[in-house]
Amino acid sequence: MRFIITATLLFLTWTMSGQAQIQPDSMEGSVWVVVEGRGQARFDMGTEAAAVRDTVMCLASEYAVRSVSIRTGASPDGKSTDNQEISDRRAKAARRMVKDWLPSLPDARIDVSSVGEDYVTLAALLRNSDIPGAAEAIHIIETVPYWVTREGRVVSSRKKQLMELRGGQTWLQMREAFFSRLRQTHIVIYFGDEPEQTANEPIPVYFPLDDATVRPSFRTNKESLARLDALFDGRVPVPGDTVIVVGQASMDGPEPHNAALSRRRAEALKAYVSSHYPLFSGVLDIRAEGEPWPDLRADVAADSLLGAGSRSALLGIIDSDAPADRKETRLNAVPGWRTHARSLYPRYRVSYITPTYTMPFLPDETDLGFAGLDDAGFPAVELLPDHFTVPALTRRVGLRPVLGISTNLLYDITYVPGYGLTSIPSFSLEYYPARSRHFTFGLDLEWPMWKHWDTHRFLQINNIALWARRYFPAREDRFRGLYLQAGANAARFGIGWDARGWEGEGVGASLGLGHKWLLGHSRLFIDCGAALGVFYAQHDPYVYGNDATRRYYYDYAGDPDQFRKRNQRLLWAGPTRIYLSFGIDLFNRRHR
Repeated sequence: MRFIITATLLFLTWTMSGQAQIQPDSMEGSVWVVVEGRGQARFDMGTEAAAVRDTVMCLASEYAVRSVSIRTGASPDGKSTDNQEISDRRAKAARRMVKDWLPSLPDARIDVSSVGEDYVTLAALLRNSDIPGAAEAIHIIETVPYWVTREGRVVSSRKKQLMELRGGQTWLQMREAFFSRLRQTHIVIYFGDEPEQTANEPIPVYFPLDDATVRPSFRTNKESLARLDALFDGRVPVPGDTVIVVGQASMDGPEPHNAALSRRRAEALKAYVSSHYPLFSGVLDIRAEGEPWPDLRADVAADSLLGAGSRSALLGIIDSDAPADRKETRLNAVPGWRTHARSLYPRYRVSYITPTYTMPFLPDETDLGFAGLDDAGFPAVELLPDHFTVPALTRRVGLRPVLGISTNLLYDITYVPGYGLTSIPSFSLEYYPARSRHFTFGLDLEWPMWKHWDTHRFLQINNIALWARRYFPAREDRFRGLYLQAGANAARFGIGWDARGWEGEGVGASLGLGHKWLLGHSRLFIDCGAALGVFYAQHDPYVYGNDATRRYYYDYAGDPDQFRKRNQRLLWAGPTRIYLSFGIDLFNRRHR
């Protein structure tokens, strides 16, 4: 009897998987190819994996591979720990891809950077957008720490403040417009010998008095930022590149304040460069010089507008060993200095950026082909901007179903010992939350209502189970792969054959493992698994009286006055469910 009850009442799915290895998430992004002295080109990842692989292998047969840089990130929706895990998996997948292309490349020449939640790129995208609240979001990214603590307790975070900005509307629009781009992977492969480094002249970016915000329209900043764009746009850093950012402050106010202000200015310019040219964020080095007294001395010594006496007095104060604040007080006491300082001091409210780079420039001509490669048995390759695609690195994040509907094939046609061959109608509904990467929720229904009075066979079951699943790994599109499932169920039943039967009610709980496979690119899927659990029931046995009444009676031989319904108990612990389900996903929603 116990076997029949547990075999016919399915209470919760817990799947067994034949695949123990978790496959890495696919990614989208770009592959840069840089050939020293010849040029560089960018290829978009997509569906033509062979084209990218053949290009890289073709160049590797002619040029030495100097190094490879890999940068991966993740969008900030979801748990931060999950996002870092996803970014790390993307980095590992990209590294494996590169090793597949270049198997002889030493690991020491592959530089991998997994940045996790890519706020640097998000700030860059926001600067060029018209999303309401973009300026406030940039300010939060640049000024609010990842975790805000007070007395050792976390009270807020950068993500929390972004999500609450303007009632959450800014966050929703950022997620819709930008988050898919934050999940991109960038691979840069450098061919050729190590080039000599080239240092550029420092580029000044000026600030208003007591201010540390990069303002493109202030003084000559528009021209300076255009020079930065000419240096960085369309290029990628190589090992050995450095970009030095130096902050300064004029002698207005206390020296400690100006020292801190110079650092904030350097950090502001670093944030600007990182947000506009994310590939260079790892080579930026900031330095805070505070008040530039050597520059002031040189300017005073060369200033022809100052009289000889005034110049001598000023230089004597500047060259003295007095503290900076004392020097400033003495300078202000020199007649005419305050007026003259108003023309000098603005040039010290500045941050200088000096790139020292090894990046090759694209030649003026567009013919970037590499002659001779076809002689080695490979097709000639032109390093021209093109669109090459790599499916193993492509994350097709777009539409996610809302619901999955399935039926258990093992129940649709089944055999119950004593009862015989039959069918147990079953229905499963799985809900895919919009913002979840791991968890789904669902219910199972079974409702066979078979009655065969002439042969005294009955199979009447009403069972409902509620459950939750946790998929491994995280998913941003359709849920699939290995999962853990837990749930609870309630049932009532009436089962009988050979003029004997049982009727009652029960509840149960179970835990199991399962695996879901998607059938190609269709909406269809196969879901299988098994579960262990407990089932507690209160029931009564009954028999067919075989008398003139042709009725069924409770199997009870005691005092009729002492009879109570559901006077028997059943507690089952063990297998509670096995299933092989076929289903379909429905009602797509856009998910980024």
